[in-house]
Amino acid sequence: MKASMRGNDVGGCRVGNAAVRLVLAALLLSVALLGRQIHAAIPDSERQVLISIYNSMDGPNWSQSDGWMGSPGSECGWYGVHCNDGQTHISGIQLNDINMGGQIPDLSGLSEVQVISFMQNDYTSTGRISGPIPNLSTMGSLKYFHVAGHMLSGSLPSAESIPDSLTWLIVGRNSLTGSVPDYSARPNFWQLEAYSNQLSGTLPVAKKISNMRVISLENNRFSGAIPTPFAGPSIISYDVRENSLSGQLPDFDSYPALRAFHAADNHLSGVIPSLSQLPRLQILNLRNNALSGSIPSLDANPLFNTFDVSINELTGSLPSFENNKFIQYICAYNNQLSGEMPRSISHLEGLIIFDVHTNNLSGAISSVVGLAGLRQFDVSHNSLTGTPPRFSGNWSLEAVSLEGNKLSGQIPPFEADLFSLGYYNASFNELSGSFPDFSGPPLLKTVLISHNQFDGPIPSLAALPLHSLVAGYNAFTGDPPDLPPNWAAGYSRLCPNSLNPVPSADWDAATGIAPWYRDCADGLIFRTSFEEYEDQR
Repeated sequence: MKASMRGNDVGGCRVGNAAVRLVLAALLLSVALLGRQIHAAIPDSERQVLISIYNSMDGPNWSQSDGWMGSPGSECGWYGVHCNDGQTHISGIQLNDINMGGQIPDLSGLSEVQVISFMQNDYTSTGRISGPIPNLSTMGSLKYFHVAGHMLSGSLPSAESIPDSLTWLIVGRNSLTGSVPDYSARPNFWQLEAYSNQLSGTLPVAKKISNMRVISLENNRFSGAIPTPFAGPSIISYDVRENSLSGQLPDFDSYPALRAFHAADNHLSGVIPSLSQLPRLQILNLRNNALSGSIPSLDANPLFNTFDVSINELTGSLPSFENNKFIQYICAYNNQLSGEMPRSISHLEGLIIFDVHTNNLSGAISSVVGLAGLRQFDVSHNSLTGTPPRFSGNWSLEAVSLEGNKLSGQIPPFEADLFSLGYYNASFNELSGSFPDFSGPPLLKTVLISHNQFDGPIPSLAALPLHSLVAGYNAFTGDPPDLPPNWAAGYSRLCPNSLNPVPSADWDAATGIAPWYRDCADGLIFRTSFEEYEDQR
């Protein structure tokens, strides 16, 4: 499997969790809008559970605990506690991101609770709740249980330890072990999110999770093949990326509701099966496997949003994307794809990332003029010919990489409406002419144009926003250009070229080489092949 050849990778699709959360949002909102009178008459048994939560879960150190441990009758005013319309029962407890610790106590006294959420939402830190997930079977109204982002251990709750009412179980980012239980006896249980744990064994067969609509098991230790069938016909989102799965992808003939399928970062092989029976598919993420063969047609998938088949061994051409007008992310880098770039790209008005670097694509680069949402455009390390593309109306464009192709001619003038462009790389081509005009983009910081055939003097850079310039292996002449005061130290190169060896403390600092012209040897000018350059290193 090929790894990226580049040090400056400006592209890549990192696809997020695709679980559908609209139902959750509505449920939480409905609970939050319930009345919260300060004086309520909830049962003492429910008050005692609240007190147990405070005492068992390090209440004195919570970052928010307004009202807690107040007098009887005040419970519906405690922070994060919600009561029903009649103020007679607790209907929800939401204590998120408040530095909870300890263990979750017995919650069986909360017979009317619909929502319990103790999640740690900050992905940069881990919550302090530890121990096992408690038995929830007596909580006959519970629909939603969320304890992601802590240090919970033990196994996933069995079907016998959750109530018939439970719909959502979100226990991701903990330290749970074991396998996925058989949940076929719980027809209302349709969302399981157990990502980023230490679960192992094989993936559950479809009959154990036949009622599931959302299954999120990514970043665990599952092995073996993806079962066939892998879920029931109502499945909406299936996520098993970042495991140790092997074998071939299953057929996609029996999942008419499927919107997202994630199997990236595994060891899957074989071909990508037909997608023609998935009319609602929006996300296909198969990055970093060992898949081969050609990419199937996407014509039957008009709702496609994200397509990532990067870092595989795929051959053939890119899909046309003509029927995918909603697509935002196209990532197929590090494969063996050939043929020309699809011309339909110029009409994909929602496109955000287009990254097909390190393939064998040929022909001219498709126009992306006017694609206002485009952020990253990477077609580097292919065999593309013609002139560099013009960018205009690309207000969101942040990074462009054309490196390592066979482009010729001059770089077109840069428009002032490239408000976000910060990175431009056209190195290792056959470009010529004078030093390009980079004065348009107001935020352009990094320019790489080395290993081309540019000539003439380099004009003053003092008025540009640039922080670094790599322009060696050309035929520039004259004195080194003036620099602005905010130039980054150590990231620029002017050599080899035919520049005058004029002493310059600014360029010594900019290149990190003293004197800056030390490597300006005439014999190194006009080496334009990336592969030749790599061989010489």
